[in-house]
Amino acid sequence: THAHQSSEPHLRRYNALLSASESTLTLERQCVKVKYELELEALSKVKYKLELEALSKVKYKLELEALSKVKYKLELEALANMECKLQLEALAPNDSLRRHGGNGVVLHAYYDLC
Repeated sequence: THAHQSSEPHLRRYNALLSASESTLTLERQCVKVKYELELEALSKVKYKLELEALSKVKYKLELEALSKVKYKLELEALANMECKLQLEALAPNDSLRRHGGNGVVLHAYYDLC
């Protein structure tokens, strides 16, 4: 019984150490889990921000393209109108000829084209 009594304090100390190391491990696991969750959250925020930026760039680029197409179309129309007007003036420099003259039919047809 003497050997049993001398080993009991050692056993208690061993159990205490084991319990402490288990607590430490549990805490470490919780810390790792929290760290992992925070990193995931940060990554998803960064990813979301980058995707938003990319989308807004694409939207901006598409809007610019659309605007430049509209501008180009309007400029083309203005040029065509100017060309049409100049050709009409060349055909009938005299305003009265345009209204009443002999080429009235031709000019009306040309106006319709423009």
